[in-house]
Amino acid sequence: MNPKISLEEKLDKQAPAVFIMPAVLIVLFFSIFPLIVSLFIALSRLKFIKGGVQLKFIGWLNFKKLLFGSQQYHFLGKFDQLTPVGFFLLGLFVLAMFFWLYRYIKSKKISFFGTIGRVVIALGLFFLVHLSI
Repeated sequence: MNPKISLEEKLDKQAPAVFIMPAVLIVLFFSIFPLIVSLFIALSRLKFIKGGVQLKFIGWLNFKKLLFGSQQYHFLGKFDQLTPVGFFLLGLFVLAMFFWLYRYIKSKKISFFGTIGRVVIALGLFFLVHLSI
């Protein structure tokens, strides 16, 4: 025989969700809304006009300008021809990174994510060193 569930028992089961939901909605509003607005502003051209600002949606042109256009020196730096000393230093760095990866592989404590992480770190450091030389 299946006893009938009373209204109080149903409410008791739903109480945790009812009490937590307002807090979850507030946290989502204060984290998701600024993220969406920031993304919109990043994809727009901002112009100050009398009495406020004007936003014109231009898509990925801001990022294209940063990566490949006139503003390139602000974001990635300019890639000039490497001098012989620069090639030597970059070569030493590459050898050091290969030695670091070789020692990791030789240690026999290899994991997939560990290997991917080390390769990503090595590539990131390579580009930073290349920019600084």
